[in-house]
Amino acid sequence: MNYTHLLLVCCLMGQTAAYAQKPATAPEDTKPKTEAERLMDEYRFEEAVELLEKDIATAERRRKPTETLEELKAKAMTGLNMLNATARVTFIDSLVVDKAQFLTQMSLSADIGRLMPCGESAPGLPGKAVHGLGLFVNELGDKAYYSLADSAGTLKLHYTEMLGDTWRTPTPLEGLAGLNGTQDFPFVLTDGVTLYYASQNEEGLGGYDLYVTRYSLDEGSYLKPENLGMPFNSPANDYLYAVDEANNLGWFVTDRAQPEGKVCIYIFVPGDTRDTYPPLAFDDSEIRDFARISSIAATQKNASEVAEAKNALQRARTAPKQTTEEDAIRFVVGDGRIYTSIAQFQSAEARKLCTEWAITHKHMVQQEKQLDALRLAYARNEEAKRRQMAPTILQLEKEVEALRADNRQTEARMRVAELQQK
Repeated sequence: MNYTHLLLVCCLMGQTAAYAQKPATAPEDTKPKTEAERLMDEYRFEEAVELLEKDIATAERRRKPTETLEELKAKAMTGLNMLNATARVTFIDSLVVDKAQFLTQMSLSADIGRLMPCGESAPGLPGKAVHGLGLFVNELGDKAYYSLADSAGTLKLHYTEMLGDTWRTPTPLEGLAGLNGTQDFPFVLTDGVTLYYASQNEEGLGGYDLYVTRYSLDEGSYLKPENLGMPFNSPANDYLYAVDEANNLGWFVTDRAQPEGKVCIYIFVPGDTRDTYPPLAFDDSEIRDFARISSIAATQKNASEVAEAKNALQRARTAPKQTTEEDAIRFVVGDGRIYTSIAQFQSAEARKLCTEWAITHKHMVQQEKQLDALRLAYARNEEAKRRQMAPTILQLEKEVEALRADNRQTEARMRVAELQQK
Protein backbone atom coordinates (compact mmCIF):
# COMPACT_ATOMS: atom_id res chain seq x y z
CA MET A 1 0.00 0.00 0.00
CA ASN A 2 1.65 3.20 -1.21
CA TYR A 3 0.24 5.64 1.33
CA THR A 4 2.70 8.42 0.47
CA HIS A 5 1.61 8.22 -3.14
CA LEU A 6 -1.96 8.44 -1.90
CA LEU A 7 -1.21 11.65 0.01
CA LEU A 8 0.63 13.22 -2.91
CA VAL A 9 -2.11 12.36 -5.37
CA CYS A 10 -4.70 13.68 -2.95
CA CYS A 11 -2.87 16.99 -2.62
CA LEU A 12 -2.31 17.37 -6.35
CA MET A 13 -5.83 16.37 -7.31
CA GLY A 14 -7.23 18.59 -4.59
CA GLN A 15 -5.77 21.64 -6.35
CA THR A 16 -7.25 20.65 -9.70
CA ALA A 17 -10.15 18.22 -9.70
CA ALA A 18 -11.46 18.63 -6.17
CA TYR A 19 -11.57 22.40 -6.31
CA ALA A 20 -13.39 22.29 -9.58
CA GLN A 21 -16.22 21.83 -7.13
CA LYS A 22 -17.12 25.13 -5.51
CA PRO A 23 -17.69 24.90 -1.75
CA ALA A 24 -21.40 24.82 -1.08
CA THR A 25 -22.73 28.25 -0.29
CA ALA A 26 -26.12 29.84 -0.16
CA PRO A 27 -27.69 30.12 -3.63
CA GLU A 28 -26.85 33.29 -5.49
CA ASP A 29 -29.59 35.87 -4.98
CA THR A 30 -29.63 38.65 -7.51
CA LYS A 31 -32.33 40.58 -5.67
CA PRO A 32 -31.10 43.70 -3.84
CA LYS A 33 -30.68 43.21 -0.12
CA THR A 34 -33.34 44.50 2.23
CA GLU A 35 -32.56 47.10 4.85
CA ALA A 36 -32.65 44.39 7.52
CA GLU A 37 -30.11 42.31 5.61
CA ARG A 38 -27.82 45.31 5.23
CA LEU A 39 -28.04 45.93 8.97
CA MET A 40 -27.09 42.30 9.62
CA ASP A 41 -24.09 42.59 7.30
CA GLU A 42 -23.00 45.54 9.45
CA TYR A 43 -23.52 43.47 12.66
CA ARG A 44 -26.36 45.79 13.74
CA PHE A 45 -28.49 42.82 14.67
CA GLU A 46 -30.60 44.53 17.34
CA GLU A 47 -31.70 47.18 14.86
CA ALA A 48 -32.42 44.44 12.31
CA VAL A 49 -34.64 42.60 14.80
CA GLU A 50 -36.59 45.77 15.61
CA LEU A 51 -37.07 46.56 11.92
CA LEU A 52 -38.19 43.01 11.12
CA GLU A 53 -40.70 43.00 13.99
CA LYS A 54 -42.28 46.11 12.47
CA ASP A 55 -42.28 44.53 9.01
CA ILE A 56 -43.88 41.37 10.39
CA ALA A 57 -46.58 43.37 12.17
CA THR A 58 -47.27 45.30 8.96
CA ALA A 59 -47.48 42.12 6.91
CA GLU A 60 -49.86 40.55 9.41
CA ARG A 61 -52.17 43.59 9.28
CA ARG A 62 -52.18 43.33 5.50
CA ARG A 63 -52.66 39.55 5.72
CA LYS A 64 -49.51 38.85 3.78
CA PRO A 65 -47.14 35.89 4.31
CA THR A 66 -44.55 36.40 7.05
CA GLU A 67 -42.49 33.18 6.79
CA THR A 68 -39.52 34.84 5.05
CA LEU A 69 -39.52 37.72 7.52
CA GLU A 70 -39.75 35.30 10.47
CA GLU A 71 -36.79 33.29 9.17
CA LEU A 72 -34.73 36.44 8.73
CA LYS A 73 -35.67 37.60 12.21
CA ALA A 74 -34.55 34.26 13.66
CA LYS A 75 -31.24 34.69 11.83
CA ALA A 76 -30.89 38.22 13.22
CA MET A 77 -31.60 36.94 16.74
CA THR A 78 -28.89 34.31 16.27
CA GLY A 79 -26.47 37.05 15.26
CA LEU A 80 -27.46 39.22 18.23
CA ASN A 81 -26.92 36.38 20.69
CA MET A 82 -23.52 35.62 19.14
CA LEU A 83 -22.52 39.28 19.19
CA ASN A 84 -23.34 39.63 22.89
CA ALA A 85 -21.14 36.61 23.62
CA THR A 86 -18.18 37.58 21.40
CA ALA A 87 -15.06 35.85 22.68
CA ARG A 88 -11.83 37.64 23.55
CA VAL A 89 -9.28 36.37 21.04
CA THR A 90 -5.77 37.66 20.42
CA PHE A 91 -5.04 37.72 16.69
CA ILE A 92 -1.46 38.04 15.53
CA ASP A 93 -1.56 37.92 11.73
CA SER A 94 -3.66 37.28 8.64
CA LEU A 95 -3.12 36.59 4.98
CA VAL A 96 -5.41 36.62 1.95
CA VAL A 97 -5.07 33.67 -0.45
CA ASP A 98 -6.96 32.03 -3.28
CA LYS A 99 -9.90 30.03 -1.94
CA ALA A 100 -8.81 27.05 -4.04
CA GLN A 101 -5.43 26.95 -2.29
CA PHE A 102 -6.08 27.72 1.35
CA LEU A 103 -5.69 24.15 2.63
CA THR A 104 -2.09 24.21 1.40
CA GLN A 105 -1.25 27.67 2.77
CA MET A 106 -1.19 27.05 6.53
CA SER A 107 2.12 26.39 8.30
CA LEU A 108 0.90 23.64 10.61
CA SER A 109 3.23 21.29 12.47
CA ALA A 110 3.34 17.73 11.08
CA ASP A 111 3.05 16.56 14.71
CA ILE A 112 -0.67 17.40 14.73
CA GLY A 113 -1.64 15.68 11.48
CA ARG A 114 -2.21 16.90 7.96
CA LEU A 115 -4.87 19.08 6.34
CA MET A 116 -5.18 18.81 2.58
CA PRO A 117 -7.64 19.03 -0.29
CA CYS A 118 -9.74 15.91 -0.65
CA GLY A 119 -9.15 14.29 -4.03
CA GLU A 120 -10.42 11.11 -5.61
CA SER A 121 -7.65 9.10 -3.89
CA ALA A 122 -8.65 9.97 -0.33
CA PRO A 123 -8.15 7.01 2.07
CA GLY A 124 -10.89 4.43 1.67
CA LEU A 125 -12.90 6.64 -0.69
CA PRO A 126 -15.46 4.55 -2.62
CA GLY A 127 -15.08 4.80 -6.37
CA LYS A 128 -16.69 7.87 -7.95
CA ALA A 129 -18.20 8.91 -4.63
CA VAL A 130 -19.31 12.52 -4.20
CA HIS A 131 -16.99 13.94 -1.56
CA GLY A 132 -16.27 17.17 0.26
CA LEU A 133 -13.27 19.44 -0.16
CA GLY A 134 -11.40 19.03 3.14
CA LEU A 135 -9.40 15.99 4.27
CA PHE A 136 -7.72 15.53 7.65
CA VAL A 137 -5.27 12.69 8.36
CA ASN A 138 -4.03 12.26 11.94
CA GLU A 139 -0.38 12.47 12.97
CA LEU A 140 0.12 8.68 12.80
CA GLY A 141 -1.34 8.50 9.32
CA ASP A 142 -3.81 5.76 10.27
CA LYS A 143 -7.06 7.73 10.65
CA ALA A 144 -8.74 10.04 8.14
CA TYR A 145 -11.79 12.29 8.17
CA TYR A 146 -13.66 13.77 5.21
CA SER A 147 -17.17 14.25 3.85
CA LEU A 148 -19.23 11.97 1.63
CA ALA A 149 -22.70 12.53 0.23
CA ASP A 150 -25.47 10.65 2.00
CA SER A 151 -28.50 9.09 0.28
CA ALA A 152 -30.06 12.54 -0.06
CA GLY A 153 -26.90 13.96 -1.66
CA THR A 154 -25.94 16.02 1.41
CA LEU A 155 -22.30 15.99 2.49
CA LYS A 156 -21.79 14.40 5.92
CA LEU A 157 -18.55 13.78 7.81
CA HIS A 158 -17.11 10.26 7.57
CA TYR A 159 -14.24 8.45 9.26
CA THR A 160 -11.93 5.67 8.15
CA GLU A 161 -8.92 3.96 9.70
CA MET A 162 -6.14 1.71 8.50
CA LEU A 163 -6.45 -1.98 9.28
CA GLY A 164 -3.16 -3.71 8.47
CA ASP A 165 -2.23 -2.03 5.20
CA THR A 166 -5.80 -1.42 4.03
CA TRP A 167 -8.16 1.46 4.67
CA ARG A 168 -11.55 0.45 5.99
CA THR A 169 -14.76 1.53 4.27
CA PRO A 170 -15.57 5.02 5.62
CA THR A 171 -18.50 5.29 8.00
CA PRO A 172 -20.59 8.33 9.01
CA LEU A 173 -19.65 9.94 12.32
CA GLU A 174 -22.11 8.70 14.93
CA GLY A 175 -24.09 11.58 16.39
CA LEU A 176 -23.48 13.93 13.45
CA ALA A 177 -24.95 12.05 10.50
CA GLY A 178 -28.53 12.86 11.50
CA LEU A 179 -28.00 16.60 11.80
CA ASN A 180 -29.36 18.85 9.07
CA GLY A 181 -27.10 20.67 6.66
CA THR A 182 -23.83 20.18 4.84
CA GLN A 183 -20.65 19.25 6.74
CA ASP A 184 -17.05 19.68 5.56
CA PHE A 185 -13.49 20.72 6.47
CA PRO A 186 -12.87 18.51 9.54
CA PHE A 187 -9.98 18.98 11.96
CA VAL A 188 -9.27 16.73 14.97
CA LEU A 189 -7.10 17.68 17.95
CA THR A 190 -4.33 15.31 19.01
CA ASP A 191 -6.56 14.05 21.83
CA GLY A 192 -8.44 12.19 19.09
CA VAL A 193 -11.86 13.18 20.45
CA THR A 194 -12.23 16.93 19.81
CA LEU A 195 -13.52 17.65 16.32
CA TYR A 196 -13.91 21.02 14.60
CA TYR A 197 -15.76 21.32 11.31
CA ALA A 198 -17.82 23.65 9.12
CA SER A 199 -21.53 23.25 8.49
CA GLN A 200 -24.10 25.09 6.44
CA ASN A 201 -27.45 24.59 8.13
CA GLU A 202 -30.65 26.29 9.20
CA GLU A 203 -29.40 27.15 12.69
CA GLY A 204 -26.24 28.91 11.48
CA LEU A 205 -25.68 32.60 10.99
CA GLY A 206 -25.02 32.44 7.27
CA GLY A 207 -23.14 30.35 4.75
CA TYR A 208 -20.81 27.95 6.56
CA ASP A 209 -20.51 28.25 10.36
CA LEU A 210 -17.79 26.64 12.50
CA TYR A 211 -18.65 24.05 15.14
CA VAL A 212 -16.90 21.95 17.79
CA THR A 213 -17.93 18.58 19.19
CA ARG A 214 -16.32 15.82 21.24
CA TYR A 215 -16.52 12.08 21.02
CA SER A 216 -18.07 10.46 24.11
CA LEU A 217 -16.56 7.10 24.92
CA ASP A 218 -19.48 6.39 27.24
CA GLU A 219 -22.12 7.05 24.58
CA GLY A 220 -20.09 5.82 21.62
CA SER A 221 -20.97 8.90 19.58
CA TYR A 222 -20.21 12.59 19.17
CA LEU A 223 -21.92 15.03 21.49
CA LYS A 224 -24.22 17.80 20.28
CA PRO A 225 -22.03 20.28 18.36
CA GLU A 226 -21.55 23.80 19.66
CA ASN A 227 -21.39 26.81 17.38
CA LEU A 228 -18.06 28.59 17.93
CA GLY A 229 -19.80 31.96 17.85
CA MET A 230 -18.05 35.25 17.16
CA PRO A 231 -15.48 36.30 16.15
CA PHE A 232 -15.01 32.96 14.35
CA ASN A 233 -18.44 32.95 12.72
CA SER A 234 -20.03 35.65 10.60
CA PRO A 235 -22.84 36.21 8.08
CA ALA A 236 -20.33 35.08 5.41
CA ASN A 237 -18.67 31.66 4.97
CA ASP A 238 -16.34 30.50 7.74
CA TYR A 239 -14.66 27.35 6.48
CA LEU A 240 -12.01 26.00 8.81
CA TYR A 241 -10.81 26.10 12.42
CA ALA A 242 -7.57 24.35 13.39
CA VAL A 243 -5.29 24.42 16.43
CA ASP A 244 -1.58 23.71 16.12
CA GLU A 245 -0.94 22.46 19.64
CA ALA A 246 2.78 21.99 18.94
CA ASN A 247 3.18 25.74 18.31
CA ASN A 248 0.21 26.97 20.40
CA LEU A 249 -1.29 28.73 17.39
CA GLY A 250 -4.83 28.74 16.04
CA TRP A 251 -5.83 29.14 12.40
CA PHE A 252 -9.22 29.88 10.90
CA VAL A 253 -10.38 30.62 7.38
CA THR A 254 -13.22 32.90 6.25
CA ASP A 255 -14.35 34.69 3.11
CA ARG A 256 -15.87 37.65 5.01
CA ALA A 257 -15.06 41.01 3.41
CA GLN A 258 -13.19 39.24 0.60
CA PRO A 259 -13.67 39.41 -3.17
CA GLU A 260 -14.97 36.36 -5.01
CA GLY A 261 -12.42 33.55 -5.08
CA LYS A 262 -10.42 34.80 -2.06
CA VAL A 263 -10.36 33.91 1.64
CA CYS A 264 -8.56 35.33 4.64
CA ILE A 265 -6.55 33.07 6.94
CA TYR A 266 -6.36 34.44 10.49
CA ILE A 267 -3.76 33.28 13.01
CA PHE A 268 -4.59 33.63 16.70
CA VAL A 269 -3.61 32.53 20.20
CA PRO A 270 -5.88 29.66 21.31
CA GLY A 271 -7.19 29.83 24.86
CA ASP A 272 -8.13 27.18 27.40
CA THR A 273 -11.27 29.07 28.39
CA ARG A 274 -13.72 31.33 26.61
CA ASP A 275 -13.63 34.90 27.91
CA THR A 276 -16.08 37.50 26.58
CA TYR A 277 -16.10 41.28 26.46
CA PRO A 278 -17.97 42.81 29.46
CA PRO A 279 -20.76 45.01 28.05
CA LEU A 280 -20.14 47.68 30.69
CA ALA A 281 -16.48 47.99 29.69
CA PHE A 282 -17.05 48.25 25.93
CA ASP A 283 -19.70 50.04 23.91
CA ASP A 284 -21.68 48.40 21.11
CA SER A 285 -19.48 49.68 18.30
CA GLU A 286 -16.32 48.33 19.98
CA ILE A 287 -17.84 44.89 20.43
CA ARG A 288 -18.98 44.92 16.80
CA ASP A 289 -15.41 45.68 15.75
CA PHE A 290 -14.07 42.80 17.83
CA ALA A 291 -16.68 40.45 16.36
CA ARG A 292 -15.83 41.52 12.80
CA ILE A 293 -12.07 41.50 13.50
CA SER A 294 -11.91 45.05 12.20
CA SER A 295 -8.42 45.49 13.67
CA ILE A 296 -5.92 42.80 14.60
CA ALA A 297 -3.89 45.33 16.62
CA ALA A 298 -6.94 46.16 18.75
CA THR A 299 -7.07 42.57 20.01
CA GLN A 300 -3.44 42.57 21.15
CA LYS A 301 -3.54 43.55 24.83
CA ASN A 302 -0.78 41.31 26.20
CA ALA A 303 2.57 42.27 24.66
CA SER A 304 4.48 39.21 25.90
CA GLU A 305 1.75 36.85 24.67
CA VAL A 306 1.80 38.48 21.25
CA ALA A 307 5.59 38.41 21.02
CA GLU A 308 5.70 34.73 21.96
CA ALA A 309 3.00 33.88 19.42
CA LYS A 310 4.72 35.83 16.65
CA ASN A 311 7.97 34.01 17.36
CA ALA A 312 6.12 30.69 17.21
CA LEU A 313 4.55 31.70 13.91
CA GLN A 314 7.93 32.66 12.48
CA ARG A 315 9.35 29.30 13.51
CA ALA A 316 6.40 27.51 11.96
CA ARG A 317 6.75 29.39 8.69
CA THR A 318 10.49 28.83 8.40
CA ALA A 319 10.52 25.21 9.59
CA PRO A 320 11.47 22.69 6.90
CA LYS A 321 8.41 21.24 5.23
CA GLN A 322 7.88 17.84 6.78
CA THR A 323 6.58 15.29 4.34
CA THR A 324 6.56 11.54 4.60
CA GLU A 325 9.50 11.33 2.22
CA GLU A 326 11.63 13.43 4.56
CA ASP A 327 10.77 11.61 7.77
CA ALA A 328 13.75 10.41 9.76
CA ILE A 329 14.46 6.69 9.56
CA ARG A 330 17.16 4.24 10.62
CA PHE A 331 17.76 1.50 8.09
CA VAL A 332 20.74 -0.85 7.93
CA VAL A 333 21.49 -1.31 4.25
CA GLY A 334 24.50 -3.57 4.66
CA ASP A 335 28.06 -3.15 3.46
CA GLY A 336 28.64 -0.89 6.47
CA ARG A 337 25.95 1.63 5.49
CA ILE A 338 23.17 2.92 7.77
CA TYR A 339 20.69 5.40 6.30
CA THR A 340 18.81 7.94 8.43
CA SER A 341 16.87 9.63 5.61
CA ILE A 342 14.96 8.37 2.61
CA ALA A 343 16.86 10.88 0.50
CA GLN A 344 20.09 8.91 1.09
CA PHE A 345 18.92 6.03 -1.08
CA GLN A 346 20.61 6.05 -4.48
CA SER A 347 18.14 3.65 -6.06
CA ALA A 348 14.83 5.14 -7.17
CA GLU A 349 13.16 1.78 -6.58
CA ALA A 350 14.61 1.60 -3.05
CA ARG A 351 13.42 5.14 -2.28
CA LYS A 352 9.93 4.23 -3.42
CA LEU A 353 9.94 1.06 -1.31
CA CYS A 354 11.31 2.93 1.70
CA THR A 355 8.57 5.52 1.48
CA GLU A 356 6.02 2.71 1.84
CA TRP A 357 8.10 0.96 4.50
CA ALA A 358 8.38 4.11 6.66
CA ILE A 359 4.58 4.42 6.83
CA THR A 360 3.84 0.75 7.51
CA HIS A 361 6.72 0.53 10.01
CA LYS A 362 5.31 3.48 11.95
CA HIS A 363 1.89 1.87 11.94
CA MET A 364 3.40 -1.43 13.08
CA VAL A 365 5.16 0.22 16.03
CA GLN A 366 1.89 1.86 17.06
CA GLN A 367 0.04 -1.46 16.88
CA GLU A 368 2.79 -3.16 18.90
CA LYS A 369 2.42 -0.55 21.63
CA GLN A 370 -1.32 -1.10 21.68
CA LEU A 371 -0.79 -4.85 21.89
CA ASP A 372 1.65 -4.47 24.79
CA ALA A 373 -0.86 -2.28 26.65
CA LEU A 374 -3.63 -4.84 26.14
CA ARG A 375 -1.43 -7.69 27.35
CA LEU A 376 -0.55 -5.72 30.47
CA ALA A 377 -4.21 -4.97 31.13
CA TYR A 378 -5.03 -8.66 30.53
CA ALA A 379 -2.53 -9.74 33.20
CA ARG A 380 -4.02 -7.33 35.75
CA ASN A 381 -7.70 -8.19 35.21
CA GLU A 382 -10.04 -10.83 36.56
CA GLU A 383 -10.88 -13.98 34.60
CA ALA A 384 -14.22 -12.67 33.28
CA LYS A 385 -12.61 -9.54 31.87
CA ARG A 386 -9.78 -11.62 30.41
CA ARG A 387 -12.25 -13.71 28.44
CA GLN A 388 -13.69 -10.51 26.96
CA MET A 389 -10.24 -9.17 26.06
CA ALA A 390 -8.84 -12.37 24.58
CA PRO A 391 -10.42 -12.13 21.08
CA THR A 392 -9.21 -8.55 20.66
CA ILE A 393 -5.68 -9.49 21.68
CA LEU A 394 -5.62 -12.50 19.36
CA GLN A 395 -6.83 -10.42 16.43
CA LEU A 396 -4.27 -7.71 17.11
CA GLU A 397 -1.50 -10.32 17.38
CA LYS A 398 -2.41 -11.56 13.90
CA GLU A 399 -2.39 -8.02 12.53
CA VAL A 400 0.99 -7.23 14.10
CA GLU A 401 2.54 -10.45 12.78
CA ALA A 402 1.21 -9.66 9.30
CA LEU A 403 2.72 -6.16 9.50
CA ARG A 404 6.06 -7.58 10.63
CA ALA A 405 6.13 -10.07 7.75
CA ASP A 406 5.25 -7.33 5.27
CA ASN A 407 7.99 -5.09 6.67
CA ARG A 408 10.59 -7.85 6.46
CA GLN A 409 9.74 -8.50 2.82
CA THR A 410 9.90 -4.79 1.97
CA GLU A 411 13.23 -4.41 3.80
CA ALA A 412 14.71 -7.29 1.80
CA ARG A 413 13.59 -5.76 -1.47
CA MET A 414 14.97 -2.36 -0.42
CA ARG A 415 18.39 -3.83 0.33
CA VAL A 416 18.55 -5.72 -2.95
CA ALA A 417 17.56 -2.64 -4.94
CA GLU A 418 20.05 -0.38 -3.15
CA LEU A 419 23.00 -2.79 -3.15
CA GLN A 420 22.51 -3.42 -6.86
CA GLN A 421 22.62 0.31 -7.59
CA LYS A 422 25.83 1.12 -9.44
